[in-house]
Amino acid sequence: MVGVLVVGAWLHGLDLKLQSNNFATTKTSAYTDPEVAWVGLTEDEAKAKGIKVKKGLFPWSASGCAIANGRDEGMTKMLFDDSSEAHGHGKILSAGMVGTHADDMIGKIALAM
Repeated sequence: MVGVLVVGAWLHGLDLKLQSNNFATTKTSAYTDPEVAWVGLTEDEAKAKGIKVKKGLFPWSASGCAIANGRDEGMTKMLFDDSSEAHGHGKILSAGMVGTHADDMIGKIALAM
């Protein structure tokens, strides 16, 4: 696909500025039962980079959707930037999930990042 874009741009005389991929928002999943999915930094990586984080945990046993589906085992963990510049509204640094359809949901968090 990239080759088609490059050739098309070249044929039309467009100046391409190559951009690097942002692998910090590339999701990863293990298709087990239940699924495991994650995106972004781990707590250890954030700590090593000197990033102050705020952690949020949500048990799926508190999710009406999970209960209605009969699969309330699982949880979501998210890390947010907790620096003074964030003023309590830090960007999403990462998320990890264990549960049914975790791969589908982690993609939405990756998009939000």
